[in-house]
Amino acid sequence: MLTTRLLTKYLAWRARVEPLGVSVEAKVEAKPKPEPLKNEVLGQDDADHFEPLSFEQAQLVIQGLRATASLLSPWRLIQWQLLVGVLAVAFAYVGFDGESVALSVAYGALAVVLPASVFAWGLRRSEGAKSPLLASVGFFVWEAVKVGLTVALLFAAPALIASLNWLALLSGFVVTMKVYWIAVWLYPIRKNSFNN
Repeated sequence: MLTTRLLTKYLAWRARVEPLGVSVEAKVEAKPKPEPLKNEVLGQDDADHFEPLSFEQAQLVIQGLRATASLLSPWRLIQWQLLVGVLAVAFAYVGFDGESVALSVAYGALAVVLPASVFAWGLRRSEGAKSPLLASVGFFVWEAVKVGLTVALLFAAPALIASLNWLALLSGFVVTMKVYWIAVWLYPIRKNSFNN
């Protein structure tokens, strides 16, 4: 990808400049007049010459990456989890002839779907954050809420379900949780990457 190429070229440039005794930070702070780099001094080809992007160029690159990115919606993933949870409950009800097993599987699936829904809702609320720092803090806060809600639901299971079957509950929990991997594997990836 373009970002990987740019990062590799920047690191290669920095590795060439540092051994010459020139600190990159000191060079940026002093802001001397730009001198053309000579290929003999650095031993680099014209095709390998690194030029940093301007702000406008970087914004165009970011917009291009966003346009080509094909992201899986968290709500679509929750729908898949709900579908797999319902199928697991139906299988448990038919296969094990017991309402307690099916109820335990349903509660295990609910312990995945409900916190994931709260997490997706919270991320949607914090989507319009003014700074990237606030957006990342919002992500970690909602992830902590999701984990806390999951743990609370699992601890509350014996009080809420009279004839709890822990193996069935954990089976429903794990099967519903594994939808993350199945959705990533099955989700179609766009072929047109932003690779120039």
